[in-house]
Amino acid sequence: MKNRSLFAIDIDGTLLRPDYSIGPLTKSVLKDLVEEGHVVLLASGRPVRSLLPYYKALGLKGPIVCYNGAYLGQPEHPLCFPTIDPCLSKEEIVSIISPYLDKLDFFMGESHQKMTSNKEDIFLGKYFPLAGMERVISPALSELPEKMKIFIFSSKEEVAKQIEESLSAYPQYSFHSWRNVPYYEIVLTGATKGDALRRVAAYYGIHKEDIYAFGDSENDLTLLQEAGHPFAMKGCKSTLLQKTFPLTEKGNDQDGVAFEITKLLS
Repeated sequence: MKNRSLFAIDIDGTLLRPDYSIGPLTKSVLKDLVEEGHVVLLASGRPVRSLLPYYKALGLKGPIVCYNGAYLGQPEHPLCFPTIDPCLSKEEIVSIISPYLDKLDFFMGESHQKMTSNKEDIFLGKYFPLAGMERVISPALSELPEKMKIFIFSSKEEVAKQIEESLSAYPQYSFHSWRNVPYYEIVLTGATKGDALRRVAAYYGIHKEDIYAFGDSENDLTLLQEAGHPFAMKGCKSTLLQKTFPLTEKGNDQDGVAFEITKLLS
């Protein structure tokens, strides 16, 4: 690869090992890419505060993608990259969710500074830590943050389908279901990982044939579609990704991303 390349990499199930750590081989390979002048872009559904430790551990210098594309920026040096940071409308989310509120097992909405949920959730705490956040526990949707980045809920599947159908009146929003866990989220249409990757590539003047992307879930679909060299992770649970894209030789538990990149560089 003689040209400057862009490596866009999902986090959970892709870059991280099952214990949420980054393997030493992966650290070494990605740090070398940065030193050689390539762009390494982490792309996740996690918030900025959850992604930042991995960003620092890898010695990254460019932008990151959080909230599945609803945040794109360079968190430590915000003037070095144009920040994209659209928000959900609290008024609209309340209107959408209110008819189904008593049928939800759990809900959570957060801004960069405030998290509101109807109860604690240990599982989500792995991805949405409380450090530095104003924390509100309340069953009232009126307590949601004004500038939400994401709204997550848990319910029976039929209720989730009804909420998804109600979003047809709100084309500015999209509906995602989580892989293997009963969570659903409402996010902004046009603020996907793929949209963010396209903006980053344009900013750095990197062509599609010099973009490499790795993912494991259907929220990575747009990310992979924007890459000239897309890879779905070996063992990923998304049938769509498995059928559509080449698979890495090794999975995330074996430094699969680093192994694939090393092959590409050889």
